[in-house]
Amino acid sequence: MDMKYLSPIVVIKSLFLLIFGRVRFIKESVEQKVTVNGQDYEIFRHTVLKKNKNPQGVFCVWFHTKMSTQKTIILSYFTMIGFIGFPGWCSKKWLIYKKTGDLGGIYGFETIEDAKKYQNSYAMKFSKWRSEKGKFNTCVFTK
Repeated sequence: MDMKYLSPIVVIKSLFLLIFGRVRFIKESVEQKVTVNGQDYEIFRHTVLKKNKNPQGVFCVWFHTKMSTQKTIILSYFTMIGFIGFPGWCSKKWLIYKKTGDLGGIYGFETIEDAKKYQNSYAMKFSKWRSEKGKFNTCVFTK
């Protein structure tokens, strides 16, 4: 495995990006609607890398967590250090479907290959572990 995909390397890079202000939080996107499979999700957080390249790979995750939705939203501030430093990461929109508490994420990656590697990463294994059985789905596609 390439060293740049190991969790300690990703966490160190994530902390560097956050501490040195290389990640923007887009407040204007909060509460905007994103319709997926006929359901209106609401954006509750949106981050982008400041020197954002035009992402070509898109990764999406949809799940229902074992813990309360509110606790998951709070925890997501901390879990972001597990992916912001992931190779090729450009952006993420955190989503909630308020009727059911289902959550989602739409990530932009520099390449489709980066998105596919993230799909199989330790971060997604952790997300699947903390999700209700049968309520965890991911997909990758080109922009």
